[in-house]
Amino acid sequence: NGKHGKRERSGKISLKEGKHPIKVAYFENEGKEILEVKYAGPGVSKREIPGSVLYPRKGSSSPVAGSPGNANSSDAAIRINFTTSSRYSASGWNNTSTSTREGSKASSLKDAKSKKTNVSVSLESSWTGGDDNGYSTGKNSGVYPDDVTKSYFYTRSNGEIIEISGLDKSTSYDFSFFASTTRSGKATANYIIGSKQVSLDASGNKKDVVTLRGIRPDSRGEVKIIVERAGGSDYAYLNALVIDPQNSNARLAGGDKTFSKEEATEEIGSGLETIEISTFPNPVTDVLHIEMGGDAGEVATISLVDQLGKVVYSEEKTMSGFAESFEVNVASLGLNQGIVFLQINSPSYGKKTVKLLKN
Repeated sequence: NGKHGKRERSGKISLKEGKHPIKVAYFENEGKEILEVKYAGPGVSKREIPGSVLYPRKGSSSPVAGSPGNANSSDAAIRINFTTSSRYSASGWNNTSTSTREGSKASSLKDAKSKKTNVSVSLESSWTGGDDNGYSTGKNSGVYPDDVTKSYFYTRSNGEIIEISGLDKSTSYDFSFFASTTRSGKATANYIIGSKQVSLDASGNKKDVVTLRGIRPDSRGEVKIIVERAGGSDYAYLNALVIDPQNSNARLAGGDKTFSKEEATEEIGSGLETIEISTFPNPVTDVLHIEMGGDAGEVATISLVDQLGKVVYSEEKTMSGFAESFEVNVASLGLNQGIVFLQINSPSYGKKTVKLLKN
C-alpha cells in the first residue's frame, strides 16, 4: 500500500485442475504505470501469465490475442507477411510483395476482416534480402499459413528499422513476431520497441511466436521497431508481424502450458527491491525522458554510451522511494544518428542496458 516505485508481492494457493477466476486491483498515483501478473507452479518457472491460458468471461466474444506461444489474434488485428514475391500471398494477410530496400512502404493495411485502415508499414533501412525457405507444413496447418511461414526478410546488420504509422494514439497494441528459416547458421533476432525487447531463434522454428505487449504509439501515431541480430548470430529474420489492439475484457485464468520464449522486463535485479526504468520517446531526436522508481537511498548511475563505447553523458541519481522523472538533452551531446545505449548501474543490482535509436 502507499506510494512507491515498482514492487513485487506474492502468495501461494493450492488449485485443482481447471479454470479459476482471477482479479487484480491496484491504483496509480503518478509516473510510469506498471502492472505485471505472474505465476509459477510444478513444472512452470515464474513468468507472466500468458494469453493462451486466459479466457474471456461468459458473454465476451473476443479471445485473448497475440501472447507468446499463442498465434491467435482478434478481428481488429493487422497481419503483415514480409515477402518479396507475389507468389506468397496468404488470405487475410497484408502481403508486402515488395523490395527489402529502404523506403519501401505498404499503405492502407487491412485488418483481419479485410477492412481498410489508416495503418502503414515502411522500411527505414535496407535489409540484406528476402527468401522463401522458412518452415512449411505443406497443408497450411502450422501456426500461420505456409505462405507466411515460408517467406521472410533477413539481415546481417545490427539495427534494421521498421516504422508502423497511422495507429490510434489512445490505444495500446500487442506486437507479435514470427521468424523461421531452414538455412544454416545461428539465427536469433532481437525485436525492440522503446525499452522493451523480445528474442526469437528462427532456426527450424515451427510455432514459437514472441510478443511485446502494451505498446502505445507516439504523439504522431507511430511505432518504431528495431530488428537486430542477437549476439553471436549470423542473421536476423522476420516472417510475420501481427499488430493487435489490446482486449480490455475481463478474463479467467486456467489451464497450464509452458513456453520457450518469454517477454523481457525492464528491471534491475529481482525480488522485492528493484530499480525500474522506462524511457520515451524512442527513437529520440532532442530530449530523452527517463522515468525511474526504486527503494529510498539506492544510488544509480545513469549513462549514455555511443556505439564506440564512449560515455557521452553520466549522472548519479539517489532514489527517493517514489516514481521520479528527469530529462536528458540528447541533441546537445553531439551524437550521430544510430543506436545509443542507456546504462543504469547500481552497486546492489548491477548493470541494466536499454537500447535507444538516435534520429
